[in-house]
Amino acid sequence: MKIEGQMNNRVLSVILEGRLDTDAAPLLEEFLTENLPGAESVELDFSGVDYISSAGLRVMVWLSRHTGISKGFIRIRNMKSSVKGIFELTGISDMVVVE
Repeated sequence: MKIEGQMNNRVLSVILEGRLDTDAAPLLEEFLTENLPGAESVELDFSGVDYISSAGLRVMVWLSRHTGISKGFIRIRNMKSSVKGIFELTGISDMVVVE
């Protein structure tokens, strides 16, 4: 998984590319842990994510609980329909804003 991010006006923008699976989930959690301080919101670009496992979903739940802020704090953009279906099926789409 390739993870690129930057903080701009207190918005942490992260572009993900590859599979968000058991190998990649800890890397994303580590990246977010290091870069979340000072962020008022997080925007994740999922255009390059073609698969998400339960480990990847766990990071999304962790992020939602870790931030402890309203649903609008986390926005996920450009999600492929197969990945979006998993978010809807598991209820994670209720924790984040999917655009």
